[in-house]
Amino acid sequence: MKRSLNLLLASVLLLGGVYFCFQFFKIEFKAQVSQKLLKYTWDKTIKTGKIQRPWKSFDGSPVFRLMIPRHNVDQVVLAGTSGQSLAFGPAFHE
Repeated sequence: MKRSLNLLLASVLLLGGVYFCFQFFKIEFKAQVSQKLLKYTWDKTIKTGKIQRPWKSFDGSPVFRLMIPRHNVDQVVLAGTSGQSLAFGPAFHE
């Protein structure tokens, strides 16, 4: 009885750990992909001269690119300070 309870507890803890590791890597993956999409959108905005969005439901648009080589910073700054814009990078408040 005690052995099966310990096994059950260990299984629950192991599955919980796996779940939280999955959530961590999912967030990291989304952050990396979104930064690539924002940089692609910035380049497309510069080439076409029209404001582009990385995906249809995104409520921000790129305003400028912030580069600080000394500190290894290269990010696209987004227009507006909505929660979605701030979740993906720095934002510019007009």
